[in-house]
Amino acid sequence: MQMRSRGYRLRKMLARTFAPVYNPFHTIQWFRALPRYLRNYARYRRLSSERIELLDLYPCLTDFGDANPVAPYMLESVWAAQGILAHPPRVHVDVGSQVFFALMLATQVKTIFLDVRPCASPLENLQFTQATITALPFAADSIESLSCLSVAEHIGLGRYEDALDPLGTRRAAQQLARVLAPRGRLYFSVPLGESRVFYDAHRLHTPRQVEEMFTPLRLINFALVDERGLLQTGLAPQDAAERELATGMFLFTK
Repeated sequence: MQMRSRGYRLRKMLARTFAPVYNPFHTIQWFRALPRYLRNYARYRRLSSERIELLDLYPCLTDFGDANPVAPYMLESVWAAQGILAHPPRVHVDVGSQVFFALMLATQVKTIFLDVRPCASPLENLQFTQATITALPFAADSIESLSCLSVAEHIGLGRYEDALDPLGTRRAAQQLARVLAPRGRLYFSVPLGESRVFYDAHRLHTPRQVEEMFTPLRLINFALVDERGLLQTGLAPQDAAERELATGMFLFTK
């Protein structure tokens, strides 16, 4: 796998670090979009008698364009939901994935959603439990259907006020493997690439490392979202070994 040049990586690091404070790309977009916003505002005022007050203006200056991006988080959620609904459990347990995934799933399957942060459940079919992935509040071999999507790569980096732990991802994997029931199904995803840490965002792992973390579980399905944002199914983990950055999705059983 050929890693990008140090100059490219330096530019990306600076962009990630300072974007919350100042993003020149967004500034350029803002100034380019402002004339269109003002023209459309004036036209709309002439077309409509609706009340628009100055203090209610809400410029959305970066939404104009011909692209509606699909994030890897969305595709991994689709992948997991398809598998869960094809093998519907009595209760599904999700550990720390996106809240919208748990909400979507709870419309079809009774769902228990665990997260380290407090969260109120708006649905009768969704139960929230505040817990940490490194100490799951379940007995061994007790969960028949389990998911953890793009979570484990963050564990131990302190990003979410968790304790610093270089083995955080491995400890998370051990807990997931511990609670999975025999013949149960675990839907798991992490970013793949050359093994390294983007502190304090996430870690990258190779496909081989992920499989080793979940010993003695057995892999029964693998898919990925590639660098172009496309979902690829019917692959083997080694097919992702040369990817610079991809989201790997692993279906394990015990």
